[in-house]
Amino acid sequence: MERIGEVGCTLLNAANPGSYLVEVFPVLHNLPAWLAPWKRNGDRWFGETTEFFVSLIDEVKEKIVSRNFITEKPASLQ
Repeated sequence: MERIGEVGCTLLNAANPGSYLVEVFPVLHNLPAWLAPWKRNGDRWFGETTEFFVSLIDEVKEKIVSRNFITEKPASLQ
């Protein structure tokens, strides 16, 4: 549950208007990733978040196959 809260906070911070200078100056979107920290942060966050949610999906799939999906909470959420 803690990880889901972290994902929500990160998403809210990123979606907050004006969080990144690129929103004010769209020309900055053309900068390479090594000069644009928001691109590196976004790529890192995307990878971590995707990995987390895919792991939750995989756990649920395993529990459905083993018919043990009602009695246990996914390990990632404990």
